[in-house]
Amino acid sequence: MEEKGFTLVEAIVALAVFSFVVFAAALLYANANRSYARNSQLVDVQENLRISLNKIARDLREATGELNVSRKVDGAWKVVEEGEEGTQISYKDSEDNLVAYRFDENDNEVEVKRGQNDTFHPIASQIKNLEFSFDEEERIVTIKIQGEKGISGTVEMTTRVYLRAYQ
Repeated sequence: MEEKGFTLVEAIVALAVFSFVVFAAALLYANANRSYARNSQLVDVQENLRISLNKIARDLREATGELNVSRKVDGAWKVVEEGEEGTQISYKDSEDNLVAYRFDENDNEVEVKRGQNDTFHPIASQIKNLEFSFDEEERIVTIKIQGEKGISGTVEMTTRVYLRAYQ
């Protein structure tokens, strides 16, 4: 006697194998999607940090004098001692204009101001921290910047800038 069809046990085994394969595929897709989102955000943060560092470093190389590093203390900006870190740097450029860069912790942005009567304008977002320190003897400014977006994790970049025109 020849029987055609499946037994209940065969159907349950086939359903279990199919469910396992679908679950594994869904898990793989979810991990790939999460990885893509993280890497996309990471690249975005790295690009913001790199652009900020390059812009600040390029401008700082042309600083001619009156360089001050400041930190916000009780709502007011206070100049820090040489070698200490601050979140704002200001200096005179080659045309004797005041230029200042600072970290805006309320908006998580790096901001720039050019000229005494100008206001601060954002140049980068998704910034977690920005610190400057100045070694006057060596004429070197160290810039540390950190950024983060969503699930990217914290990214940190540091550069040192030699002040060619500083007097």
